[in-house]
Amino acid sequence: MMPRFAFALLLITPAGCVTAAPDPDGSVTLQVRLNETARLSGLEVTPISVTEDSRCPSGVQCIQAGTVRLAARVSDRAGGRTLALTLGVPIRLQGGWTSLVQACPYPVHGSPIRPGDYRFTLMLTTAESPPLVDAGGCAPS
Repeated sequence: MMPRFAFALLLITPAGCVTAAPDPDGSVTLQVRLNETARLSGLEVTPISVTEDSRCPSGVQCIQAGTVRLAARVSDRAGGRTLALTLGVPIRLQGGWTSLVQACPYPVHGSPIRPGDYRFTLMLTTAESPPLVDAGGCAPS
């Protein structure tokens, strides 16, 4: 049986929100889908659409690796706005940084990815300096 306190927390946790305790360095890495919100100490990032997915699909030979770009709703001490997040590129926010460090699934030639199938790994940090981002992609199938 679930304790009443834990049950009450489940009731008040908004749907579509992902929150985790920060690592000792002040960062947290969270996996979200479109329209889910990642939160850390007043920073909130919600991917709202994929504006570019130009990664080279498995089964194709490309001359360029490509990237993933998202439109994301961001809320911080400066207020709310929509920003573009690019795979592996940290963005400075009021109160920290956010980085898109992974986008899954990896594209496969001839199989388009439906928006609801995407999973994004975001790193949020309250550090003063930009985080070292090791942007990885999902392994090709």
